Amino acid sequence: MTVGIDELKFLACAEINDALATIRQNRCNLLLAAQSIANLEAPDDKRLDSKALAREFEVNTPIKFVYRAANERTAEWAEKLSASQWLSG
Repeated sequence: MTVGIDELKFLACAEINDALATIRQNRCNLLLAAQSIANLEAPDDKRLDSKALAREFEVNTPIKFVYRAANERTAEWAEKLSASQWLSG
Protein backbone atom coordinates (compact mmCIF):
# COMPACT_ATOMS: atom_id res chain seq x y z
CA MET A 1 0.00 0.00 0.00
CA THR A 2 1.16 3.53 -0.71
CA VAL A 3 -0.08 6.57 1.20
CA GLY A 4 0.48 10.00 -0.33
CA ILE A 5 0.28 13.35 1.43
CA ASP A 6 0.69 16.53 -0.58
CA GLU A 7 1.16 19.95 1.04
CA LEU A 8 2.38 18.38 4.27
CA LYS A 9 2.55 21.85 5.86
CA PHE A 10 -1.24 22.02 6.02
CA LEU A 11 -1.82 18.45 7.22
CA ALA A 12 1.06 18.14 9.66
CA CYS A 13 -0.18 17.69 13.20
CA ALA A 14 0.61 15.47 16.18
CA GLU A 15 -2.04 12.96 15.09
CA ILE A 16 -0.66 12.69 11.53
CA ASN A 17 2.85 12.36 12.94
CA ASP A 18 1.73 9.38 15.06
CA ALA A 19 -0.18 7.87 12.12
CA LEU A 20 2.88 8.13 9.85
CA ALA A 21 5.00 6.33 12.44
CA THR A 22 2.42 3.51 12.56
CA ILE A 23 2.23 3.31 8.77
CA ARG A 24 6.04 3.12 8.50
CA GLN A 25 6.16 0.31 11.07
CA ASN A 26 3.77 -1.69 8.90
CA ARG A 27 6.10 -1.44 5.92
CA CYS A 28 3.84 0.74 3.79
CA ASN A 29 5.16 3.25 1.30
CA LEU A 30 4.76 6.93 2.04
CA LEU A 31 4.86 9.74 -0.49
CA LEU A 32 5.25 13.03 1.37
CA ALA A 33 5.32 16.30 -0.54
CA ALA A 34 6.17 19.82 0.54
CA GLN A 35 7.02 23.05 -1.27
CA SER A 36 10.26 23.74 0.61
CA ILE A 37 12.09 23.16 3.86
CA ALA A 38 10.92 26.58 5.06
CA ASN A 39 7.36 25.50 4.28
CA LEU A 40 7.78 22.47 6.57
CA GLU A 41 9.14 24.72 9.30
CA ALA A 42 5.85 26.64 9.36
CA PRO A 43 3.14 24.02 9.93
CA ASP A 44 -0.40 25.18 10.60
CA ASP A 45 -0.48 23.13 13.83
CA LYS A 46 1.53 25.28 16.24
CA ARG A 47 1.78 22.40 18.75
CA LEU A 48 4.48 20.88 16.56
CA ASP A 49 8.17 21.62 16.90
CA SER A 50 8.60 23.00 13.40
CA LYS A 51 12.39 22.51 13.24
CA ALA A 52 12.00 18.90 14.41
CA LEU A 53 9.31 18.27 11.77
CA ALA A 54 11.58 19.50 8.99
CA ARG A 55 14.51 17.49 10.36
CA GLU A 56 12.40 14.30 10.57
CA PHE A 57 11.28 14.84 6.99
CA GLU A 58 14.91 15.19 5.92
CA VAL A 59 16.30 12.26 7.92
CA ASN A 60 13.45 9.73 7.68
CA THR A 61 12.89 9.91 3.94
CA PRO A 62 15.68 7.87 2.35
CA ILE A 63 14.50 8.51 -1.22
CA LYS A 64 14.07 12.13 -2.21
CA PHE A 65 12.74 13.63 -5.42
CA VAL A 66 13.27 17.35 -5.88
CA TYR A 67 11.56 19.09 -8.75
CA ARG A 68 12.02 22.79 -9.51
CA ALA A 69 13.14 23.91 -6.07
CA ALA A 70 12.37 27.62 -6.28
CA ASN A 71 13.48 28.30 -2.70
CA GLU A 72 17.26 28.93 -2.57
CA ARG A 73 17.78 27.12 0.74
CA THR A 74 15.91 24.04 -0.49
CA ALA A 75 17.81 24.08 -3.79
CA GLU A 76 21.14 24.21 -1.93
CA TRP A 77 20.01 21.37 0.36
CA ALA A 78 19.09 19.25 -2.67
CA GLU A 79 22.39 20.08 -4.36
CA LYS A 80 24.30 18.79 -1.33
CA LEU A 81 22.39 15.50 -1.58
CA SER A 82 23.70 14.89 -5.08
CA ALA A 83 27.08 13.56 -6.07
CA SER A 84 29.94 15.99 -6.48
CA GLN A 85 32.19 13.77 -8.57
CA TRP A 86 31.83 11.27 -11.38
CA LEU A 87 32.32 7.60 -10.57
CA SER A 88 34.65 5.74 -12.90
CA GLY A 89 33.84 2.19 -13.86
